[in-house]
Amino acid sequence: MAYAALLSLSHSLEHSLKSDSQYLIFDEIQQTESLLEKVSFLLDFLDNSSRKYSKTIDCLEDRMRDAAYEAANTIESHITNRIIETSADYKEKSCSCLSILKKTLCSKSQETNFFSQVNKVTEEIDSITREVEKIEQETDIQDLQPRTLFPAGSSKSASGGKINTVGLHDDIIEIKNRLTGGSSNLETVSVVGMGGMGKTTLTRKLYDDELIAYHFYIRAWVTVSQDYNLLEMLLGLLDSMKKLTEQMREENNEKLAELLYKNLKGMRYLIVMDDVWDTDVWDDIKRSFPNDKNGSRIMMTTRLDNVARYASSSSPPHPMHFLSDDESWKLFCENVFVNNFCPPELEEIGKKIARGCQGLPLAIVVIAGLLSKSPKTQLYWTNVGLLKPVISKSLEAVAQEYFLDLVDRNLILVREKSSLGKIKTCRIHDLLRDLCVREAQREKFFHVSSMRLHGISGGIKLHRLSIDKHIELIGHANILSSSTHLKSLLNFASYSSPHFANLRLRVLDMKGACINDFLPIDLVNMWYLACNCVDETLPASVYKMRNLKVLIIYNYIKMEVDIWKMPQLWHVKLKGGNLPDPLSADIEKGNSTTVLENLQTLSGIKDFRFTGEILKRIPNLKKLGIYYNFEPMDLDFYCLKNLGRLHKLESLNCLIVSSLSSSFLQNLTLPPSLKKLTLDGSHIPWEDMTILGSLPNLQVLKLKYNSFYGREWEPNEGEFLQLKFLLLKDIDLEDWRADNIHFPSLQRLVLRNCYSMDEIPSGIGEIPTLQSIILHNCQDSLVTSAKQIQDEQLSLGIEGLEILIH
Repeated sequence: MAYAALLSLSHSLEHSLKSDSQYLIFDEIQQTESLLEKVSFLLDFLDNSSRKYSKTIDCLEDRMRDAAYEAANTIESHITNRIIETSADYKEKSCSCLSILKKTLCSKSQETNFFSQVNKVTEEIDSITREVEKIEQETDIQDLQPRTLFPAGSSKSASGGKINTVGLHDDIIEIKNRLTGGSSNLETVSVVGMGGMGKTTLTRKLYDDELIAYHFYIRAWVTVSQDYNLLEMLLGLLDSMKKLTEQMREENNEKLAELLYKNLKGMRYLIVMDDVWDTDVWDDIKRSFPNDKNGSRIMMTTRLDNVARYASSSSPPHPMHFLSDDESWKLFCENVFVNNFCPPELEEIGKKIARGCQGLPLAIVVIAGLLSKSPKTQLYWTNVGLLKPVISKSLEAVAQEYFLDLVDRNLILVREKSSLGKIKTCRIHDLLRDLCVREAQREKFFHVSSMRLHGISGGIKLHRLSIDKHIELIGHANILSSSTHLKSLLNFASYSSPHFANLRLRVLDMKGACINDFLPIDLVNMWYLACNCVDETLPASVYKMRNLKVLIIYNYIKMEVDIWKMPQLWHVKLKGGNLPDPLSADIEKGNSTTVLENLQTLSGIKDFRFTGEILKRIPNLKKLGIYYNFEPMDLDFYCLKNLGRLHKLESLNCLIVSSLSSSFLQNLTLPPSLKKLTLDGSHIPWEDMTILGSLPNLQVLKLKYNSFYGREWEPNEGEFLQLKFLLLKDIDLEDWRADNIHFPSLQRLVLRNCYSMDEIPSGIGEIPTLQSIILHNCQDSLVTSAKQIQDEQLSLGIEGLEILIH
């Protein structure tokens, strides 16, 4: 963690010298430059040597980390004070002679205090540097092996899709027979074993099995965990079944249980409840599962034998077993070596490592994941290094690549993928999470509070804090306000008016609470803000956050024109809101045009106008989400013909409410750069589909609720050449005439609530790239046609097509 703290300090110092130098006097700049040189030396030391895990090095790293945090806090606080002093609001309050005198004396005092604090930190870093130099002199250079750089971009696939089933073959056969055979009564199959034994892996393999998917009409999966909540469990099951609506989120437990029951009634279903800890879970949920004697099954995973036996009283639980030495070695090799072959010189130490995991699959996969990208040498395997951050790329690119690297190592598990196959949601095994939380708190890197805040008030300098939703913040305001070193606060607790006095936050996520109409001006260095607002307006201080990059508002909001004066913004995501026209305000104030060159995402925007002035300000926009429910007299009012001028736009989501006329989008033009398009309620005739088909880079097309109208759709040859994903939802299409030449690159076809369509064109099955057809709430004839396509492929020896029916 010392490396991370020093690297963060290095970035802060570079930013201060580059962007904030106007707030520093000459001596302060020199002092900052000197400190940056010393920090760079320590980074080089850590960067170019593998750590000898001795008490000396551990102690030095603790000192490095603490000194780095203190230096960063000192410099940031000083610059923040200078920014506040130079702000217009502050100057208005300091216009009297007495105020000016006090301000001057205060400024001198701050300079003296700054020098004193920086000198103190510098002395500590100088002391650490002398210790480092002594170590370097006493240690043979051959003994200090470089830290291994794992380029994040080298991730093999990051797919997370292949499930390793070493040692599970017999388990799979036995449980599959219990799921698809036996009694026609509703039965529960419980899988029991300690954490990390592969219960979820086994269950996921069965859940995704083609035979299981074909056998059960409905499948649903919910992860329960220790923090059991019936409401969330019911919502999770309905969501997994694709039945969840926004209205349902407002219902109580009784109503949701009834809705779940009705959706399962008469269907042969498989429900998976993963990671159950209490018998109350079964008592609370079992009445929602109808027993229609059609072979429906409940599958449950748990670590507790009493829970397993309680839920499956009519049949014994299935116990997990530890891997044998041979199975452990096989699993280890499959996760370390590309061809599963271990070099002879590594076999002895490799088998020793595998045996050391004592047959626990999770331990083997984690260790193997760490070693898979490492040098295949005995020396390295004896002393594993750490990942080195890639500084030459953007922060987002680096974060994405390292995330994929963690997925590739099986340290992060993929839960859901997007229409393009990218990772959408993920999870981490609870044992790994507990380990990470403990290590982060021990290293003073991150503190997770899941029970109470009292335990962290004893003089601990918090830098990053996550507050669980079960904590009541009332009465803990003093703890937050005294955490002056706090830079990141993630709050999931419900509370309407948190206190931010004295905080100098960079990251604030208040998803579980509302902020009032005031945020302190001290938060000028904020770069990530996510919150609910009490009113439909943002606090004025938000528009003065000069470094703000990410703004997420979870409720409807009316933005002020000052939003166009925030050039550092990367992503703006609203639940719904208006953006004012910037042009009139600039003319009135005589301001120059500010271009938001960094802005990549703009979503949840109501009645957005694509005027030439606005397009000049967002030239690099990649993702746009808009909706319209006001129809002006002039159909060109929204300037939709200008949309095509966003030459870097890759994703567009456009919702039109049903009350608008069908001619509303008659002037719409789309940029050729578009890769993903979602239309909802646009009411365009199928004859005009060529507008979309001619887009050269379109890969994902989602057509929802009357986006197109008419009985027939026959695509033109030579269109949709790059389309990989097609969704038709709530479309009144009756006759779809298509062949393999119309969608030559299609991989996934999803039809949802297409009640008027009788069949899928047989030619769709001849598309060589087709991987899956997914049907939700479609009539039997449509399901039959999908199965006929699959049967035709099987008769030709092609087994790759998956049919999923919900």
